[in-house]
Amino acid sequence: MLSKMNCWKLGAFLGIILITCFGLATICTAQGAPRGGPGEALGFAQSIQGAAVVQRAGVPEFHALAEKDPVFLQDLIGTDPGLETRLW
Repeated sequence: MLSKMNCWKLGAFLGIILITCFGLATICTAQGAPRGGPGEALGFAQSIQGAAVVQRAGVPEFHALAEKDPVFLQDLIGTDPGLETRLW
């Protein structure tokens, strides 16, 4: 049979291992692939006040961005330099 001292040491050791495993799982999840792969939209242009353009990944030119257009992970979005330009 295990004495009380040995049980305490065993419990502490297993607790440290458990906490370490949870910590490593969190780190591994954070370093995983970013949410929103190449084909998955991160969001949509809900409302545009002024002019907005978008350059998709792998496409050399900009195109007009319209309301309800999807926005992807590596898109480059540009707007008018005016003070009244808004993009939601």
